[in-house]
Amino acid sequence: MGVVIVEDVLIFLKNRPVLEAFGGFSVFFYGLGVSVYAFEGVGMVLPLEAEMKDKDKFGKILGLSMAFISLMYGSFGVLGYFAFGEETKDIITTNLGRGLLSTLVQIGLCIITLVALMVPNFADFLSLVGSSVCIVLGFVLPAVFHLIVFKKELGWHGLTFDAALVLMGAVLAVYGTYSSMLEIFGIKA
Repeated sequence: MGVVIVEDVLIFLKNRPVLEAFGGFSVFFYGLGVSVYAFEGVGMVLPLEAEMKDKDKFGKILGLSMAFISLMYGSFGVLGYFAFGEETKDIITTNLGRGLLSTLVQIGLCIITLVALMVPNFADFLSLVGSSVCIVLGFVLPAVFHLIVFKKELGWHGLTFDAALVLMGAVLAVYGTYSSMLEIFGIKA
């Protein structure tokens, strides 16, 4: 994202395309739909608030986070439009033209697709991602953070439970990743 933003600024400064402030009412709703999709993680708001130590600060932190994310997405879109004007395409990398930078950005976007195509059974790939990343995000890191934040308040039951979650998550992550790799490469254990 950062690479594309910098390239957009450079192209805008070089070409200075004619810009139109608003492309019509239908364009507004199209952009609104894309924006809402970008914020689909809002389902995590209530669980995050429930886990905060100081719940009074949650609104301020949420507001700052949403403002930062909005600024990032807005900058990405506005700078893309500034760089290419009315010629802005839906897939911004197609606007970058030919060259090393454009090629590198497109290669980066294609890596997940190639990985998915190379795996004969996509469920194996999902298992790999779930085992290697999601277990760590869902079990290990929350337990570690809970230990760090509440270590003075936890009794031995809490410490044992968090340690067990970390250990179980680590074992599941390592074994699940190993099993997924065996399936992907067709090695029979």
